[in-house]
Amino acid sequence: SIPFNVKFVDKKEDSKFAWQTCYGPGIWRIMAALIATHGDDKGLVLPFSIAPTQIVIIPIFYSEKDKKDVMKKCRKLESSLGKDYRVQVDDSDKTPGEKYHHWEMFGIPVRIEVGAKETSGNFATVYRRDSMTKEKVADKALGKRIEKLSAEILENLKIKAQTSAILGVVKWVFVGIAFISLIVGAIGITNSMYTSVLERTRHIGVMKAIGARNKDILLLFLIESGFLGLIGGII
Repeated sequence: SIPFNVKFVDKKEDSKFAWQTCYGPGIWRIMAALIATHGDDKGLVLPFSIAPTQIVIIPIFYSEKDKKDVMKKCRKLESSLGKDYRVQVDDSDKTPGEKYHHWEMFGIPVRIEVGAKETSGNFATVYRRDSMTKEKVADKALGKRIEKLSAEILENLKIKAQTSAILGVVKWVFVGIAFISLIVGAIGITNSMYTSVLERTRHIGVMKAIGARNKDILLLFLIESGFLGLIGGII
């Protein structure tokens, strides 16, 4: 209110600046635009830096023996990566597929899958929500890879958004061209029918003389014009 000199007079007839509920650019409108721009049929797609949970770790095991080793590695990754990122281990009773679907819907940028193979092989399977691709990353290189991924995800989202905008413009251009083509085609058919009627007045008279009805003659000209229009369109 101060920059715009918005004032009011209180009960004591003193002039005071108004209290406003203005939040600058409107953060929730920005969030809505972000969701609408990057979201897909599976749910949210969030940039790495603003995601409430940046990395989710999914343990995968099918026996108590595997569970112990897998959970130990999951907690270790949570502790090491949690120093720099917002990390969560999904240790719920859901199946791995249910967990994948749940976190994809919430747009978590990076998913780390840890199973018996990852535990014994000293690597992790990393899934990117933006490109829906997986890669195997060695445990020692995981921290550096996540750091690079944060920038790669943002750049990929920018490129996809720009490409989508361009394709949107191209789509409407083609729609406009198709609409104009329909109008031109309709005018052409009408002109053909009119010219044909003028040139074949004698033939029409003969057809009416032998008993042809108006609707029969009209149908004949419509079929002829439609056929000519179809051939012209193919050519």
